[in-house]
This record gives sequence, structure tokens and C-alpha cells, in this order.
Amino acid sequence: MQTLADAIFQMNLARRAHEKASHEVWLCLLATCPEVRAVLDEWAMPEQKAARWFCDPHFDGGAKSAAELFQEGRGSEVMMRVGQIAHGIY
Repeated sequence: MQTLADAIFQMNLARRAHEKASHEVWLCLLATCPEVRAVLDEWAMPEQKAARWFCDPHFDGGAKSAAELFQEGRGSEVMMRVGQIAHGIY
């Protein structure tokens, strides 16, 4: 059985890996979907926080991320949600 200290160490490794992967996905989104860059201006959100939002599952009942929707050609759904959030509607 794993100790608590070992489990916490593994959790911290996983968090760092998730942050790195989110940042890489974010950079790819910025390169391939220019409308995403407007999110930083509209939200006045730090890039790291925006990257996390785009990579965490918020769509399709919490099953897919905004990045996955862009990959599927459903970026307009993401941008509509971004607009709702930016204007306090959502």
C-alpha cells in the first residue's frame, strides 16, 4: 500500500503534467484558431488560467474540453459560451 506522502507526490507530478499539457494545447489553439486569442482580451484572464479553462471538460455534460470541440469543428459553440461568460449571461 502506498503512503500518503507517496500519493501526494504522485498527485503533484500529475498536476504538473496536466499544466504542461494544457499549455501545449493552448499554444496549438492560438496557432490554429485565431478567434481564441480574443478570449484573453475579452476575459482579461491570465493566459495560464485561460489555457486551463480551454483544456478542462466543460462541454457535452463535462465529457469534452473546448479544445476538443475546436478539433471537432464546433468552435462556434465554444465562442458562444465565451461570449456568455464574458457578459455574465452564463
